[in-house]
Amino acid sequence: MPSKPRTDVRRRMLFAGFETVQENGVDATSLTEVADRAQAPRGSIYHHFPGGKAELLRDAIRLAGTLRSKQIAALVADDDPTRIVDEIIDMFREQLRASDYRAGCPVAASVMHGDNYPEAMTAAGESFSSWEELITQGLWQRGLTMEHAQSLATMVLTSIEGALLLAKAQRNTRALDRIQPELTKAITAAVQG
Repeated sequence: MPSKPRTDVRRRMLFAGFETVQENGVDATSLTEVADRAQAPRGSIYHHFPGGKAELLRDAIRLAGTLRSKQIAALVADDDPTRIVDEIIDMFREQLRASDYRAGCPVAASVMHGDNYPEAMTAAGESFSSWEELITQGLWQRGLTMEHAQSLATMVLTSIEGALLLAKAQRNTRALDRIQPELTKAITAAVQG
């Protein structure tokens, strides 16, 4: 993810929001922690997010989803379709190690315990759909049937998200390390097949 902007308080709060969600989940995300992390006055939360925590979470998850969609779109445009897997897994591996295995995917974290925040859950669903569609289109453009591209895209997305959960829980990157070559083989075989 790009570095946090220093001038826009609302945007800093959004970045702080998804960082907090990816470490703590939605229920444990507090507005105080978000304001502190964003280096913003605590009273400014309701100025920028009149809907409170629900609005902040929704918008933070949308931002996280949009940023990842841009990354996936750039990777899909590359000549090597396996870069999608390599770049995303490498990014998550680095993020896990840097956060002492606290930071996972903020979009997935919003789903895990997000029943109290349906707008955040909706934003997460939209993000996952966008990522899946981008990967599908990239594979389809390389000659796969639409059905095969959709199946492979779903497998890639769910494998990475599932391995990320295991990595957080087990406090090591073994699951990511194991799926990376398998996903790469599957994509290579599908595209060359």
